[in-house]
Amino acid sequence: MIQKFIEKRNRIIELIEEVKNSNYFSDEVITESGINKSLANLKSGAFKVALIAPFSAGKSTFINGLIGEDLLSRNILAETATITTLKYGKENKIKVYYYDGTEEVYPGINDTQVTFEDLKRFLKEKTTVTRVESEEEFVVRVEDSVRAVDVFWDVDLLKDGVEIIDTPGLYSSYKEHKDITERILTEAHAILFLISPDSVGEVHFTEFISNYVENAKRSNLDPEGKHIFFVITKIDRFKKEEIQHARDELLKVLQPILPNPQILEVSSYFAMKSRMYEKGRFSLQELQSERDILFIDEETGYPVAGRLLTEDKVPLIKEVSQIEKVEKTLADYLEYKNNYLIDEVISLTLSMFEREQEELQQRIQMLENNFKNEEVNYQQKLESLQRDFARDVEELKQKTEKRVIEEFEYNERGQSPIVNLVKEIRKYETPILTEQVKIQSMKAWQARKNELNQYNGKRIMQEIIDILKINIQTAKKTFIQKVFQQLERRYTKSMEEFIGAFKDFEKEVLDNFVKELDLQPIENHSSFFNKEQVLNEVRNEVEKFYKETALECSPAINERIDDLINENTSYRRKPGLWNAIKSFFGKAEMIKEFNQYRYQQDFRQLVDEVTDESLEVLRMEVTEIEFAIEEKIRLINDKVKKGLKEKIDHFQKWKTRNMKQLEEELSIKKEDMEEAISAIEQKISSLSLKYEEVRQKYLDILVLEEGDISEVQSVS
Repeated sequence: MIQKFIEKRNRIIELIEEVKNSNYFSDEVITESGINKSLANLKSGAFKVALIAPFSAGKSTFINGLIGEDLLSRNILAETATITTLKYGKENKIKVYYYDGTEEVYPGINDTQVTFEDLKRFLKEKTTVTRVESEEEFVVRVEDSVRAVDVFWDVDLLKDGVEIIDTPGLYSSYKEHKDITERILTEAHAILFLISPDSVGEVHFTEFISNYVENAKRSNLDPEGKHIFFVITKIDRFKKEEIQHARDELLKVLQPILPNPQILEVSSYFAMKSRMYEKGRFSLQELQSERDILFIDEETGYPVAGRLLTEDKVPLIKEVSQIEKVEKTLADYLEYKNNYLIDEVISLTLSMFEREQEELQQRIQMLENNFKNEEVNYQQKLESLQRDFARDVEELKQKTEKRVIEEFEYNERGQSPIVNLVKEIRKYETPILTEQVKIQSMKAWQARKNELNQYNGKRIMQEIIDILKINIQTAKKTFIQKVFQQLERRYTKSMEEFIGAFKDFEKEVLDNFVKELDLQPIENHSSFFNKEQVLNEVRNEVEKFYKETALECSPAINERIDDLINENTSYRRKPGLWNAIKSFFGKAEMIKEFNQYRYQQDFRQLVDEVTDESLEVLRMEVTEIEFAIEEKIRLINDKVKKGLKEKIDHFQKWKTRNMKQLEEELSIKKEDMEEAISAIEQKISSLSLKYEEVRQKYLDILVLEEGDISEVQSVS
């Protein structure tokens, strides 16, 4: 599953580290090849999985199922108070981050004999909304103090950078919860929406899930939203027909947003129990006593539960849970996202072998030519080539710097093509985005106007504001996404042209050497300039600056709603003689009347005002985002310039060093030539064998199944 890919990645890292630490290449050659940078990217590849769900969709049980521990509280009344991140740790512990900047680790230095139940109880206290009923209202304490919680646990799933992030619920009544959940959408590498089958038909489900999925889709530069997954939970509690109905309805909601929504199913409870049994947490008899463990054996067609749950039937619990299918889907996506890093580092390593062999072959030819054609002064020719190369490479640097300035910074008119591109996108997209937000606001109002009364106005307005907020955030992220997608295309196109020019220069240099030094042309030359590496570096920089911004809505809306209620409420004297007499003493009974029609009209006007104000905020923030992106562009440009210059410098150092080596070898005596050539041939042979060995080990690692990785012997 996920561990399978991570094991493969680790074996690849080990393989390349062994090549680096061998005596085949100098530190200079390794640095100039770019392997160190690519290897660092591969090592640092974290994988954050964010879980997002409506309240009581089973997030905690799902996490317990993934890690095989009954760790997070499964109380349906418990509500997640803050972000809880599960990370790997050799020792199980919990770290709490408070808003005042302080931190707390449990167990601490003075905590002895801490049990699993102690850890579980502490975690619940720090991550669950705690309500203490006072005379006036519920007082929520955890919200005010705990900013985040990290849980370090010794679980294989969490090794090597895999993190599971439990976020507050989508329908939470706490504004901070919504802000936290929306923020984490941008940070996560994969997003899992957990959905209970019976929630699909709930009021406003379509509206809420559509808005959040659209927002999640805009949190990644991938326009197809391949990082988003949907998991229908609690499949052990519902009939197959009900699960299928939920799946069909969910598909209808998602297809307008995602071309190919990835919908999975799981029984988190079955997954948790089966894995706890595998770990020896309880006996078969205890498992048999679980009333909620009941399933149909597909082979026999009979139900399995209680004493019928024999030892040979226990593996079926995990199979029925479908937890491994969920994990495999995540692992496949992780592999899809990270394979380019593996391919890149292997490609750079093999190219290093190939170039070294090419250079050694040319050195042999040079030595042989030097003694066969004594009338030709190869030493003089080589010196001339060195001078020409130094001159030409400086010209290349100047041309590259000039082209970078023209392409990314400013042209002959003093304008930046890249910045102009951002301005054009802003001018074109802003009217479209504001209109889309306005339409969603009106839809939200139309869906609620018939249920509006004097008692639920604040709730309805808050729901409309929430929808406005998520749609405005989505609009801003859409603008940012479109800009960075265009930037990625622009930078990619430019980088391809730069690398193409570098390769042409490299070929010209090599052809000139071949011609002047009477060498054999090199077929299928392994270029020093790896296009994919350069493009990946630029893409990573662009994605790095792809950020989310937040919107704060006006807190004065509730007061406006109170005013509307008062304005549309009137009182008249209750009819009757006795009440008329009481009125003389100021004691008349009054009838309260509420003008529902006028209230609804005024409320609609308030919705329009809130929408218009929000759209104006959106326009201003899009302009601010434009300025922020321009600053990011300057940072990207600096990285691009530095990266291109570094590539040329590395090529220059590598070629200059090889020419100096060749120059030294041309000065050897004729009687020492055979020995020198023999030594070079031995090195070529050794490199060739090692090249094939590394390539084969790489192929073997890619095809091995989980648990078989250890069969691949290390490269000596």
